[in-house]
Amino acid sequence: MNSNVSEGDDASSFVNDENDNISICENSETQPQNRKRHHRHSAHQIQRMEELFTDSPHLDKKQRRELSEELGMEELQIKFWFQNKRTQMKGKYEHKQNTYLRAENEKLREENLKLGESLSNACCLACGKMIDLGDLCQGERRLRMENARLIEEIDRITTLAAKYIGRSL
Repeated sequence: MNSNVSEGDDASSFVNDENDNISICENSETQPQNRKRHHRHSAHQIQRMEELFTDSPHLDKKQRRELSEELGMEELQIKFWFQNKRTQMKGKYEHKQNTYLRAENEKLREENLKLGESLSNACCLACGKMIDLGDLCQGERRLRMENARLIEEIDRITTLAAKYIGRSL
């Protein structure tokens, strides 16, 4: 575990690890001291923003300014809080919708499987034989042939009646 450290001109350190990978390490003196720390809002601030959010999830500039003065916060903090809250609400809504849709999808899948099973075990009510979905059972074929014959007979009678009456029906 040999690591070579060489000082650079800009107060950064270059480190060689055992695999000869070079990485830069910032010295604590060179890190910016003016960075703002993460700030948690007070319970009062959050409660007030929650109240306003339920009324209107989008504040205009005037409302943001008034709220920032009221709560002692910057306008940008309020803007970002509302933006984050909208994103959070959208995520919760989408999660709820996804859960509902998954459950609905599962119900439909189970129903589809049951229907498929019942179709594979279906039998003709007229003859009692198992129905092959690719084939029509004998009773249905007979009904279709009878239907075609009756249609032809209706056409023939309509033509005869039209000749007898002298006009088309």
